[in-house]
Amino acid sequence: KNKLTTAEKICESLRKACREGHEGVPTFDIQAMLCQTEFFSHVLYSLKLDPTDYQHDCRGNLNALTGCLCGAAVMFIRDNPSNQTMMMQVVPYAEKLFDEVPESA
Repeated sequence: KNKLTTAEKICESLRKACREGHEGVPTFDIQAMLCQTEFFSHVLYSLKLDPTDYQHDCRGNLNALTGCLCGAAVMFIRDNPSNQTMMMQVVPYAEKLFDEVPESA
């Protein structure tokens, strides 16, 4: 749970930096830096994971982590056509994941 809390804090910081900038660095530059850190590949990887490969009691953490990454991704693509185009690659995996996750999850 501690690692999940850390990941949530990191994702919230990324969301804020992409939304507001950071120490004089504009949001567009923050978004570009995230491309260099492989942020997109982490989002894509998390969406490609099959939740059924994990024990039932771990799936809540996996869902929470995926949600955090997707929340940060919203700001990663905000007003950035290049990042939006790149993020469209994850749509099929997101659709598949949502089709497989029951409403009560």
